[in-house]
Amino acid sequence: MYKDKNFYLNLFQVSEAQLGRLAADGLKGGGSYCDLFFENTSYNDLLLRDGIVSSGGFHIDYGVGIRVLKGDKTGYAYSESTDPRSMAEAALAASKIAEGVTGSVEVVHCKSIATPKDRYPYESDWRSSDATRLVPWLEMLETKIAAKDSRIVKIIVSFSGQVSDILMFNSLGELACETRPMGTLSASVVFSQNGKIENKNTSRSYRAGTEMLTESLLD
Repeated sequence: MYKDKNFYLNLFQVSEAQLGRLAADGLKGGGSYCDLFFENTSYNDLLLRDGIVSSGGFHIDYGVGIRVLKGDKTGYAYSESTDPRSMAEAALAASKIAEGVTGSVEVVHCKSIATPKDRYPYESDWRSSDATRLVPWLEMLETKIAAKDSRIVKIIVSFSGQVSDILMFNSLGELACETRPMGTLSASVVFSQNGKIENKNTSRSYRAGTEMLTESLLD
């Protein structure tokens, strides 16, 4: 999903002018190319073991990675904060790949780009979904699996959903941004017959929101 450019700039608390200065800072050591990768990813997961929700979690990855290239060398630094000082320090660290070569670099200006194609359209954001609404889907999957084979002795089903807001900028002045969803439904089954134990695992992943959860998927 693509949202307005300003949504991403506001989310990461940066301006186009700051992006240009950061790219220029990354090239000060003599690098030939620099790119910035901003990410705000929310993860949530649930695990159902023997009919009981045994674990669940939620966490967020937020920050910016700065990469500088010089020949076949790559310098990289990451900051979990997007305040100006932290980002400037990360750009300086990445620029050290070209240590010993210094000079003045002009600020990079953002190029005007057309609205990109919406590569990952989705209907319902995982971030706004109540985890309790997902439990019945896991229970339904467990029930369907159990009905398939009498040799099944253990079933573990799990779900993970994530949404990533991404903003990318490089020293060519190219700016791109988008929001990427991902949902994964997994099952692990243990079979027992005549003293022999076997395991089977399967999963399905889609670049979609909660609308991916359907009975046809469970089947």
